[in-house]
Amino acid sequence: MSHQEAVALLKRLGLEPYRAAVAKKVAALLRQCESDGDGDGDGEISFREFVRLVVRVRHHWRRIREDAHSEEFNKHDGDGSGRIERRGVMAAWRALRLYRSGAEEALARRMVAEGRCNEDGLFDFATFQEMTERLMECLHARATEASFAYAAARGISAAHVFA
Repeated sequence: MSHQEAVALLKRLGLEPYRAAVAKKVAALLRQCESDGDGDGDGEISFREFVRLVVRVRHHWRRIREDAHSEEFNKHDGDGSGRIERRGVMAAWRALRLYRSGAEEALARRMVAEGRCNEDGLFDFATFQEMTERLMECLHARATEASFAYAAARGISAAHVFA
């Protein structure tokens, strides 16, 4: 796929490649894909390179957001054990303003209910961070799909939605 297609697919996956916080990093990672070797010389990104790109963009977003997530997690870790309950996860997400509608809150509740917790039913920070990133990606992907659907209903091609 081309660089433009890769960026559009990152957007559809909810990774927000156009956001100022990561746009330069995405551009640098795409250049790195080229410099790491374009096996067939066609200037395209292979599936394997795209998967590596996704992992790197996710990692970059996680580093950017980690301090805010850690601070909010700690507010809900009343006993300082490094673990919070399901309701603490929801309270932290609410405080981080991750969801805005009832449908988004329902998705968040499902994710918490299905989340990996320890034997006591508590979540450590690593799990909280992973779930938070997954929720954010899912919500951004849904918003992107809604934008595509809105544009399509008005006769605007998907290629022009985020051009």
